[in-house]
Amino acid sequence: MIIPAILEKDIIEIKNKVQMLQDECSLFQIDVADGSLVNGSTFLSVKSLDQIDTDSTFELDLMVKNPQDYVKQRILSVFKVCTYIKANSNVEEFIKRAKSLDYITGISVDSLTDISEIEKYISDIDYIQFMGVEPGGQGRPFDKKIINKVKEVKDLYSFIDIQIDGGVNFDTLLELKKLGIKDFVIGSAIFADTDPINKYKKFKEFINEQWFKI
Repeated sequence: MIIPAILEKDIIEIKNKVQMLQDECSLFQIDVADGSLVNGSTFLSVKSLDQIDTDSTFELDLMVKNPQDYVKQRILSVFKVCTYIKANSNVEEFIKRAKSLDYITGISVDSLTDISEIEKYISDIDYIQFMGVEPGGQGRPFDKKIINKVKEVKDLYSFIDIQIDGGVNFDTLLELKKLGIKDFVIGSAIFADTDPINKYKKFKEFINEQWFKI
């Protein structure tokens, strides 16, 4: 699946991007950063996502110091949640709360994350999100080191679902798909285009075509 990533400070801008693609896309990722774990901050009032009139659903990418505070109650429009593994001591509580609310729950890791750091969470999560770029911004270059990291995890934990967030374009998509990855989070490559709707369709068509060639 191609999942458009929205990184904004204003709910109005989030709404505009959702409405732009909602007829084509059923799931959006909302990036949530408080400036403590990554450079820059974004929209934080995640409960107000329920105010957006759409049939699409959301997943939250929580790049925040206290992710457990964002899963105190179920947000009806949110289907999936993940948090950056660098939230450290708060990750376990986040997972516990998220699972109790029946969220599809994951952790997000970068190319510097040691595989041993993932092990203690693996039996309690539904997926791992690998960040293909330095977290905290869109349009940054793809970090090729993440490919070997994905291979390591797939060798150890073949049962876990994996998605890639960042740096995904037509040049990197095929190589990533060959790793058995099914979900790709794409931000600037869609929304920075002059025709985001057409660009999303092209990504979707490309991934469907390549599925039958692998």
